[in-house]
Amino acid sequence: MALLVIQLFCLQVVKVPRRFRTIEMARRLENWSQLEVRVVIRFLWTRIVSASDIHSQIVEVYSEEAMSRQHVAKWCRSFQSGRQDVENRTMAVSGRASSSKTENNTAQVEEMIQNDRRVCARWVPRALSDEHKATRMMCSHTFLQRYHSDGRHFIDHIVTGDKTWLHHFVPTSKKVEWKHPGSPATKKFKVTPSAGKVMATIFWDSCGVIPLDYLERGQTIHADHYSATLTRIQEGIRRKRPGMLSEGVILLHDNG
Repeated sequence: MALLVIQLFCLQVVKVPRRFRTIEMARRLENWSQLEVRVVIRFLWTRIVSASDIHSQIVEVYSEEAMSRQHVAKWCRSFQSGRQDVENRTMAVSGRASSSKTENNTAQVEEMIQNDRRVCARWVPRALSDEHKATRMMCSHTFLQRYHSDGRHFIDHIVTGDKTWLHHFVPTSKKVEWKHPGSPATKKFKVTPSAGKVMATIFWDSCGVIPLDYLERGQTIHADHYSATLTRIQEGIRRKRPGMLSEGVILLHDNG
């Protein structure tokens, strides 16, 4: 009976997985790189090891800071989808684009900025550079020269425009009301939240408004819409300012 028990125990020992029979602990590596960790992930994934077990082995050999369980799972999914390399070019781990500050990158960005000197319109009045100031002075000087040479004719042929929101209601105030002391209080209607607004584009010259264009609900101002607006301006000038088109129109408008 005792011999049978010993034989059964030996059989059970043989069936125990190797990782539970390993007495020596894994060595801890002090110096390592993320590229090395990703190579290990790909190797173990090829060995059909689960992402959870891969993470456990990475933590045991490297450290808990090597890579999180979620990032290990992301790399496993990438390899499952057919990815072959382990370079972090797409930052599949963190989801952020890689960035580095080098002299080459700085020079390229500087060249792009110098070639495209556009500035956000909201910052132009607040942060005028010397170049912006010089450009404004040059334009003002050109306008003065045109005015001195052409006189009133130059002013009368300028057409300009702007955009504004027109609300469907007019806010009122009780401060302008004149009543007797015994008069009842005026009932003031509350504006409902459904009251909307519409974008209006207005063009005018020295004599008044020429065309007034409304933007339909749900539309945006794009190239086709602006082209159609210019056509309506031309028709409005032909109708309200006869002979102005043949003499020349100076359009000053920022469609930004």
